[in-house]
Amino acid sequence: MWATIISWYCLALLICVVAKFLGSNWGDWRTAPEGLGTFHSAMTVLSRAFFVYRADIIETWLLVGVMALVGRFLFRLRLETAAWISLTACIVAALMTGLALRDTGVPLTHSTLMIAIEWSWQHPNVIGTVLPTGWIIAWLALALAYGAVPRLASGWLSWRPPRRRVGNVLLTVISTVTVALTALALLTPGPLRPAFSKTMSPVEGYWSSTIAALADLDTESPLNLHPDSGASVEAAYRRVAYPLGVEPTASPATVSHANRDARPHVVVIALETAPYAFYRLDADTSLLTFRMMASRSIVGLQHVTTRPYTLFAIYSILTGTYPRAGSPVGEYGPFRNDGLATTLGALGYSTTYIDSYRVDWGYHYRDELVQQGFKTIIDTTDESPSTGVDPFDLAVDHERWSFGKAAEAIADATAHGRRAFVVVATTLGHFPWRARRGEGAQSSEAKVHAIAVALDGVMARFLSAVDRAHERDSLIVVVTGDHGLRYAAEYRSFGHSGPFGDVGFHVPLLIYAPGLLRRRVDIPYVTSHIDIAPTLYSLLGVATDSMVLHGENMLDGRAANRATFMMGTGISPTDAFSLEGRTFSFNSVTHEVDVTPISPTNTSAGAAPKIDVQQLIAQANHVFNLTAAYFLERGRLTRR
Repeated sequence: MWATIISWYCLALLICVVAKFLGSNWGDWRTAPEGLGTFHSAMTVLSRAFFVYRADIIETWLLVGVMALVGRFLFRLRLETAAWISLTACIVAALMTGLALRDTGVPLTHSTLMIAIEWSWQHPNVIGTVLPTGWIIAWLALALAYGAVPRLASGWLSWRPPRRRVGNVLLTVISTVTVALTALALLTPGPLRPAFSKTMSPVEGYWSSTIAALADLDTESPLNLHPDSGASVEAAYRRVAYPLGVEPTASPATVSHANRDARPHVVVIALETAPYAFYRLDADTSLLTFRMMASRSIVGLQHVTTRPYTLFAIYSILTGTYPRAGSPVGEYGPFRNDGLATTLGALGYSTTYIDSYRVDWGYHYRDELVQQGFKTIIDTTDESPSTGVDPFDLAVDHERWSFGKAAEAIADATAHGRRAFVVVATTLGHFPWRARRGEGAQSSEAKVHAIAVALDGVMARFLSAVDRAHERDSLIVVVTGDHGLRYAAEYRSFGHSGPFGDVGFHVPLLIYAPGLLRRRVDIPYVTSHIDIAPTLYSLLGVATDSMVLHGENMLDGRAANRATFMMGTGISPTDAFSLEGRTFSFNSVTHEVDVTPISPTNTSAGAAPKIDVQQLIAQANHVFNLTAAYFLERGRLTRR
């Protein structure tokens, strides 16, 4: 039995050692200081390695102990069988975590896992872009063989001499070293309990970090927060949004506002994976419709998403607030915010959400949209669009169907003397980049440009349908990207190293309002998805004094001196904010802080303000969670 336990422990610990080393070369012998002798150099490296793996030495014992007890008393498994199953699972978990770290920079999270499984099931061709089928089979075979080692070790000791004697000697040596390392780890100053922090910093335990990431264990729960009022939440947000202590006064731009008795229809178009670098809707001469729209639009020249994740990006667009880190607010119960669907629905608008793929995939999103205030929710599973021969044309046809439904929603609302609020979530731009047959060998730039051109054509058809109903001047259309590039495979397809930067967060923004704007209005400073709802409220003449919003009306200038947050939570280890012409970023794995000018040519920004970047980002995440807690409290009160 001892042979099984000690081999089980050593093999589980070996996974930690290899995973950490391959992940970032922690404990690499080449990092020893120069000028030391061989002995001192070796001791330096060993001491560093010990501190890197100290937490793993301790918590691997806890892991093995728990799995042994669960296997024995809950499932009635033999010790060798429990070791086999658990080690096989550990190898698979380590592989998946390694892939997540490679492609996103952060450990595998529950939401990322669910989305990956669902998307891979629906699009099997994606799997090969992450890991070839042959490698998957090889890894599974390795996992099964690795898990069988404790059973082989136990059987070795039952062999006849002299092999038994050799086995006993090896067992004694390994046991002595293991016990000595464990004693040294316990006696060395430092925490004895697992940290369960999903950041996977070098000195934290590998297994506890993996578990924490999958279960969101180190994310503050909004159910444990109890804000006093909406005003207190607003005040807390202002402190992190204006960390220099000076909140600028508004300097409104001269723009017409809608008559309250004849408010326009509002349509929001979310372009899937649309970095501004490849979707220059306001400047690309080949995008005739989008460029025409830009001539009578509010154009965000430095518009950014809040998180590079469709679900959370659209949440920010709809609610005017940052999403909390971790699971969506809808996971915690009923909620009520001051979002566009709720507010405009109360003003008599019909509210429709259209998805060009499926609303519910990887998360029960339909329930959340209902709580957001949408009365009609449809996707391509409700009515199949007409089929096409070419897969690319079929995907474009899905978008035509969605935009056609948006035009129908406007026509129906008009026929009933109402206005329509419609959201269309496109999917044509999702990775891997689609291409027509015979064009698969084109560069990623060419493929994405073809997608943008196709979407431009779909938008032209939509506006033509609106023109036939004579509703063009009674319409506001918001066109923006949900996010930019996210995963390593997407960056590699363009030759970028990624993952944080302009192509990840900077997305296009047009707020097309031909009935209100006679010219193009450029917004030169950083704006965010959280600013879209407040800006629309201003254009529609909707008072926001009693609302809880993180965003600003982007026309009044207050956002120019605000800290605008760009959170990589769940996709990248880097969180950031822009302020005073610079981007301040913090890497939660390496704890590195980086300060870079937003524009490389900007040499007049002056000295960078003194800010504790890590602390401000932590405070911001707390405020975002506090906001979610307030919405949940309002949801509970509404249900009573």
